[in-house]
Amino acid sequence: LIVLTAGDELEIYIQTVRPLKMAAEEGPGRGKAKQIISFDLAELYLHAADVHKAFSETIRAVGKATGAKTEIAPLKRISRILEKILFDAENAGSCEKICDVVRAMMKVTSMAQVAKIAMAFLESDAVVVVRIKDRFVEKPSPGGWRDLMINFYLKSDPNRHICEVQVVLEKMLVARENLGGHHGYDHSRNALEILERLDAKVSECL
Repeated sequence: LIVLTAGDELEIYIQTVRPLKMAAEEGPGRGKAKQIISFDLAELYLHAADVHKAFSETIRAVGKATGAKTEIAPLKRISRILEKILFDAENAGSCEKICDVVRAMMKVTSMAQVAKIAMAFLESDAVVVVRIKDRFVEKPSPGGWRDLMINFYLKSDPNRHICEVQVVLEKMLVARENLGGHHGYDHSRNALEILERLDAKVSECL
């Protein structure tokens, strides 16, 4: 639906996201999001708590400038963080890949608005973008979900705690929030994580 109806706005989005992704890949993280904390979850959580207020102010400022609705989430539950750590077969026990303890969602009504947000991050002097996931065009999720995910840290944060923002079209949220899509996603996500941790081939298990 996005591809068929967005038209010129979709092309503007593509042209805007490309330099933002290049900036992330040429930056200190080389396009990868990793915390400086590896095996101390308590310290990672303290860093998250320290930066949460400044993060919220930054995201609300971007939302105000671009007309997006912003939802600042509470810190991610420790139980969910532990799930992700335990299911990571390559880095068992490490929390360096947990980059969504501090997170927010920005709701928009058009791809032109998504492009404005991407440009705001590209031009911002307050943030350092470390990773971009373009799930609108480049790589939609297996379940069909589409968004733009931006991982970054604040330049003013001495801990360089990596935070996450999802930029979402309001139409996509109808299925996820009002039609029970998110409940089904939670179950399928956990099932896939368990299968991957057991080194099972998902195609053989379906």
